[in-house]
Amino acid sequence: MSDEDRYTRITLRIPKALTAQLKSGADERSHSMNAEIIRRLEETFEPQNSLEVFQKYAPQVFVDVDDARFNLKMAEHSLQAAKEHCAATLASDEASDLEKEFARLDERRAARRYQGLLELYEKIRKEKSVQLSAEYKFKGRSVRVVTHSVLPDGTYFVEWETVDDGPHASGRASEYTFTSEAVRIG
Repeated sequence: MSDEDRYTRITLRIPKALTAQLKSGADERSHSMNAEIIRRLEETFEPQNSLEVFQKYAPQVFVDVDDARFNLKMAEHSLQAAKEHCAATLASDEASDLEKEFARLDERRAARRYQGLLELYEKIRKEKSVQLSAEYKFKGRSVRVVTHSVLPDGTYFVEWETVDDGPHASGRASEYTFTSEAVRIG
């Protein structure tokens, strides 16, 4: 296969400061600016952390909604800590430019991690969520979901009522228990 078949020629306008950085990076690695640009672009499409690896290579793996919520909460705390650290570092007269740049980088990484976990949580929640008015087989009975709510401690739960011929019953179960044990039938 020729180069013409594998590559597309494009014309780019790049700021001079960025061009200088690319040239410096290419010189350090002893390759062309074209190779440096391609390398850097390819890196942006590769997974940057374990969450992205999971999303790219294992989307079919079941992830518990409660685990996803816990991970999201931990990422939220990490992001808040990174923001506070960054603000304190930027406000400090004693912090070097390098320390300030690393603080900004840490905050951006924490924000990307939080955003990725939020997207994953929403995806899992949507896939695993209990549908209102849908019928399920739960604990040997046919039941219909009446409502689902959130307790003050953040626990999701569903309320159900029976729809089969047996004695009428209703109840409440954690969403995790319900989605683990119930099978949708209608």
